[in-house]
Amino acid sequence: MVIAIPVEIAHIIMAYVADKGSLANLLLVSHAFRLLAEPLLYYDVSFLAPFRQDRGGWGQSEGRSDADISAVANSFLHGITAGGGVCARYVKRIYLPGVAFRGAQYALFQSILQSTPNLEDLQVHFAWWMEAIELLDLRAFFTGPRSRCSSPPFALKTFAWYTPDVQPSSLGLGWFLSTQKSLERLLLPNLVAESCPPFLPTLPRLRVLHASTIVVAKQFRKANQVTHLMLERGPMGLDAAGFVDVVVCVARRSSLHEVSAAMAWMPRLECLEIDTSRSPIPKTLSRVGALKGAAKLRHLRFFPNQVLLESEAFHSHPWDYGDVANIFNTLPSLTHVSFLLSPAPTNYCEYCCFIKGSARPVKLRALRPQVSKDDLYEWWDDWIEDYAVVPFEPSDPRMGYQGDLLS
Repeated sequence: MVIAIPVEIAHIIMAYVADKGSLANLLLVSHAFRLLAEPLLYYDVSFLAPFRQDRGGWGQSEGRSDADISAVANSFLHGITAGGGVCARYVKRIYLPGVAFRGAQYALFQSILQSTPNLEDLQVHFAWWMEAIELLDLRAFFTGPRSRCSSPPFALKTFAWYTPDVQPSSLGLGWFLSTQKSLERLLLPNLVAESCPPFLPTLPRLRVLHASTIVVAKQFRKANQVTHLMLERGPMGLDAAGFVDVVVCVARRSSLHEVSAAMAWMPRLECLEIDTSRSPIPKTLSRVGALKGAAKLRHLRFFPNQVLLESEAFHSHPWDYGDVANIFNTLPSLTHVSFLLSPAPTNYCEYCCFIKGSARPVKLRALRPQVSKDDLYEWWDDWIEDYAVVPFEPSDPRMGYQGDLLS
């Protein structure tokens, strides 16, 4: 006897199927399974090459040839436009390599992006090889002679342009942003001040901003209330009128002195991530008293500067729990201190995290795998809620840590 289960429970069960291959197989089981699996299969689409596990997900293992990218794009385009374009309406997030806007791929991805009316998240990542910088006119891309649109058919919540080898032209970028008034997250870490649009539109919902420098960030702050700010390069020259609403700040290329000077202009700051500035962890920890001005700071994260040699990586420096305990005493509002474990053994970002009142650290692992090294682990997510506690590996000296030196 076949017992039918409520469709809500079937949706919950289907949500546990994570890999695309299994979802594709479920399409062939029955019409009912197809209706359940199809939206999940097309929701999140990536044209990026896979990671190498032995490198902890820091880069793509190899690139795809132009012919391979064109074949995959062509097959995907036929899939979402067949049957009246039903599947195209399921697409909410697309990850593209920079080469998607070059050569034979240009027209294919132009058609794909013009066929996804419900797209909410568009991210363009660094290709596996570097070529000469080219300019892309986003206006011509969406409204050119071959286009069927007068503007993008979607209303994005997230727009990220990480690749440096294809740069959006200033006028084209300004036009594109003016059509995306629903943007909540704008990630342009490679955009220089000279390439900023001459007339920036007001983005009333913008809360997350990743900019190359503070100069670029200031141009986007007008009429916006940025609460999550990341700067790719220092120095941090903030002012009171600019970023008073910032709650999360990530400054991986600014010195501790620059960051501490900016704290006066961010009275609501709760989460701060800084790099180790090529210094041993104990030395960095000894200077954290400079952050006393951050009265609401509750989570301090350290990101090891990628310029460091392997022998200089932070885990090679011994440090004691007393160093961390002193931070909690110096900054009373602080509840968490965490350090990025790099390179991670998986494609999930991991941190060694100390919690106030506990001498033993825990390992926090992101609940969502990183797409590429460019997405920077979606730093705007909640630093606790979006991570799970997982055990240290048996060989890790931090397992069972009781205050002895970490190595």
